[in-house]
Amino acid sequence: MRTLYFLGGLPRSGSTLLGSLLNQHPDIYVSPTSPLGDVVTDIEKSFNRLDIQFTFDRKKISYNVYKAVLANFYNHIPKSTILDKHRFWGKNLDTVQIFLSNKPKIVATYRSIPEVLTSYISLIERTDHKENFIDNHLRKDNLPITNNNRAEYIWRYYVSPSYESMIYGLNKYPDWVHLVEYNSLVENPEEELNKIYEFLEVPSHTNTFNNIENACGEQKDDQWGLLGLHDIRPNLSKISQNPIDVIGEENVKIYSKFDL
Repeated sequence: MRTLYFLGGLPRSGSTLLGSLLNQHPDIYVSPTSPLGDVVTDIEKSFNRLDIQFTFDRKKISYNVYKAVLANFYNHIPKSTILDKHRFWGKNLDTVQIFLSNKPKIVATYRSIPEVLTSYISLIERTDHKENFIDNHLRKDNLPITNNNRAEYIWRYYVSPSYESMIYGLNKYPDWVHLVEYNSLVENPEEELNKIYEFLEVPSHTNTFNNIENACGEQKDDQWGLLGLHDIRPNLSKISQNPIDVIGEENVKIYSKFDL
């Protein structure tokens, strides 16, 4: 029997690392960023359009379609526990709980917001490819390319939506969301993974923390112009700049208000 769960949380908070570690478990499959959430959303849009032209039992048929999609999306994966990775599952718990045969569960990675913003900006500064989506947006809006403007853009368009989805799930369904803090994962990986195994109700597993294989990397990162967006180090370690040195003390104070 295959059980579908979800991996969400904030960007730049260790979800690729966590997914790669969880994929070491013989019973668990964690996807790269998946289109399943978008497929479910598009189904609803299609039914809204079909209502105009066709006469059918919308309630029963839509239920059958949703349930079939969620049940069969990963039929090709020979693992019993699936974690579908998408940032916005938190806000979709209202919908998916109706169609899943099991209780919805989300493993959500998070990190201090100033650290998330600093991680993005550090990635920009480390790459030789300057045509990244963040700076391109600032140019389009005729804004100076400064770390202050970068931080505001990243928060508004890329971090805040994921943050709001995670907070929605936490507030409405606290028992269905398991938080994994990035620094705790790096410093105490075995402890954090055992908590996840318990949450997902799967047997514990002895993980390897050296020569970690990136099993959740994205194949289309180059389209963002940020090289290494989903790279992970083969050995667990944290190499991070101080947010104050990158986005400034005032921004650290502003964005720290959103920390959990």
